[in-house]
Amino acid sequence: FRNWLAISAAQFQRLSEIGTSRGPWHLSVGRILNGLAPEFRREAALGKAASQRPPVIGFLAEIRYKKGLDVLLEGATQLNARGLKFRLVIGGDGVDKQALEGLAKKLGVSSLVEWRGWVSDRVAFMDELDIFCLPSRSEPFGIVMVEAMARGVPVVATRTDGPLEVITNSSAGLLVPVDDASALADGLAKLIADKDFRHRLGGEGRLYADREFRPTAIGQKIELAVASALERPEAVLRQRKAHG
Repeated sequence: FRNWLAISAAQFQRLSEIGTSRGPWHLSVGRILNGLAPEFRREAALGKAASQRPPVIGFLAEIRYKKGLDVLLEGATQLNARGLKFRLVIGGDGVDKQALEGLAKKLGVSSLVEWRGWVSDRVAFMDELDIFCLPSRSEPFGIVMVEAMARGVPVVATRTDGPLEVITNSSAGLLVPVDDASALADGLAKLIADKDFRHRLGGEGRLYADREFRPTAIGQKIELAVASALERPEAVLRQRKAHG
């Protein structure tokens, strides 16, 4: 981290000197999202369609208030009350884990929940799932959601920044309001009850993740951004400045 700060400071100084020498210039800002690790492109696990086991809902994140796991546990309570069959697998660790384990017992769903702790093999974790849930109260991106999509797992997430963009663009899942256990339960119930619907959304997610987040796609976006900056002639910059 110290090395990164030193490099950043040096680059900032270098760019500042260039900017001072050239005078005012046009700045173009783009955005490139995080890419997927190569292992997520392996062929997804087969055989889920033929399985008669209850659907498995997964959660994988740091366990803290921001991630909304308490809302997922309340939603699971409602699903259980509706008589729906499912299992909930929770990956991750964090400061609120003990309290949320207590909440699961209080809500009467502890027998349906498996606490995995830290997950080192995220690909294997995703391949166990039928549904992935990201009930965050705030989520600027959510790479774990894209990882689930890359393995053909449909997503139920909250209407926060990252999920709003990714789910809307991919048709790979369902969006529900933040902090609304009933709406979350409704979204999960749709996927629990309809296997074909799950598979369709999962297929959409795999195509989208492979197209937008594979390492070569991210590399091409970076290359294009750098080439665009380097090839922009100073005359064009002056012309843009002159025209406001």
